[in-house]
Amino acid sequence: MTKARQPETQQPTDLLALAVDTARRNPYGFLAGADDAGRPHVRLMQHLVVDDDATVCFGASRRSRKVADVAGTPEVGYAIEDRAAFSYVTLYGRLVDDQARCLELWDDEPGIRFFPDGPTDFALLELVPHRIELVDFTARVNPEPHGLVPSVIEKTETGWEPRIAQRATDHGTETRT
Repeated sequence: MTKARQPETQQPTDLLALAVDTARRNPYGFLAGADDAGRPHVRLMQHLVVDDDATVCFGASRRSRKVADVAGTPEVGYAIEDRAAFSYVTLYGRLVDDQARCLELWDDEPGIRFFPDGPTDFALLELVPHRIELVDFTARVNPEPHGLVPSVIEKTETGWEPRIAQRATDHGTETRT
């Protein structure tokens, strides 16, 4: 089994900043979860805000299929591509419905156009990530073997820590630590 190395020059804070920057430059991604039967639900989403800690905020109608599909989903993934940089970032975490922050971010223009009942129909979903996977060839974040595995950081009690991703073995299984 070949183990991939985390780039020695990339600190977790650098990787976090690159992930945040990638998300801020590219406002669309795919939000993926699964229902109780394990069937996938994937939705194209436009995120509204990306915080410095990589928390991503989405808005949707409380009556939408998007909100219904992710309601109660314990874990989701959100993948964002930056084609120009030949890069991507995937955030893994839990969704939180934050009504107080929803009211802070509410904007009548263009909000009323999509949510005629105002902010009471507007659900703000926050993805609070605990794991980030990232490849960015322009920033030279493409661990050996040549970008076949991402750079990975995970949130711990003390902050973001690097993790090693391993590529698939000859038997077709993947091990990540």
